[in-house]
Amino acid sequence: MPMFGQIALGPPGSGKSTFCNGMKQFLEALGRRVIICNLDPANEYLPYETCDLDIRQLIDSRDVSKNLNLGPNGSLIYCLDFLEHNLKWLINRLAHFRDKMNANYVLFDFPGQIELFTHKNCLRNILRRLRKEADLQLVTLNLVDIHYCTDAAKFIAVLLTSLNTMIRLETPHLNIISKMDLYEKFCDRMPFNLDYFADVLDLKYILDCIDDDPFLKRFKEMNSLICETIESYGLLSFVPLNIQSSADGLLAVRQLA
Repeated sequence: MPMFGQIALGPPGSGKSTFCNGMKQFLEALGRRVIICNLDPANEYLPYETCDLDIRQLIDSRDVSKNLNLGPNGSLIYCLDFLEHNLKWLINRLAHFRDKMNANYVLFDFPGQIELFTHKNCLRNILRRLRKEADLQLVTLNLVDIHYCTDAAKFIAVLLTSLNTMIRLETPHLNIISKMDLYEKFCDRMPFNLDYFADVLDLKYILDCIDDDPFLKRFKEMNSLICETIESYGLLSFVPLNIQSSADGLLAVRQLA
């Protein structure tokens, strides 16, 4: 019997762990038997009460940093490479939760360092094997903090990395504007309304915002080419989400159906 799973990705601080905690509560209210799997070996604070699977039981980035004299990002990459080469550890534990505890849904809380999916293949390889060997039906949720909507240049960078993630990971994909509970705090600083950012409308308007900044104006041609590339794919849109809202949670789940 297959299991279903969500892969929570996004920059550090985008609310991935909080999302997993809220989504677990929402899915359990719908009758799903959900487990959370933390795959961030450097995550020392987990907001969910129960972490059913934790990569730190296999390898901890602090030990790697100490023993191999690696920096934070180097340790993280080493840990994910180690997981890829020892993936049976994870597959066997997922099978245990499915067969012995009747779990049918898993939420993967991944680290947010962008190089894991822009420069390395380990994450893509892990997901491929989980689909094949663990019989997991997976969907990726890419979380983007709403504060990026207040800065035109940062939002263009977010669009580029989101598109890169969609193409490289080869899974069904949903982009999310997270932390919508902070919308009132940021809305006055957003150059356009929320629909513009959610639907990724004509990007020439956001380029005009960059022209107003004398520093960023020097990179106008580069940003223009990036926007042309993004629009040529026509793949990007975002779902605004406050994970504390059951209505927003239901909307996100419907998008995944």
